[in-house]
Amino acid sequence: MKISDKLKDLQRWDERRPGFPGEHWLALGAGLLVMRRAGRSRSLVGRMLGRTLGTALLARAATGRDGPLGKRAPTPTDRVRDLLAQRAR
Repeated sequence: MKISDKLKDLQRWDERRPGFPGEHWLALGAGLLVMRRAGRSRSLVGRMLGRTLGTALLARAATGRDGPLGKRAPTPTDRVRDLLAQRAR
């Protein structure tokens, strides 16, 4: 199985599971904590990896199912993408 297939499976699992209240706040807090700790790292690689992970968690907090951008209304582009995905199955 390819890595892209595993990522798609993980995304499908995440979409199916029920969210819990405050989930995006936990992701936001974790992202900020990781970025803060990454700034204290002595190695360049540690700082880069920590900031990358922290940024990913911040993006998840903003765009996740319960985040402020995750609740936005679907756009026409979203609808077209969903229709194409259904036809591909």
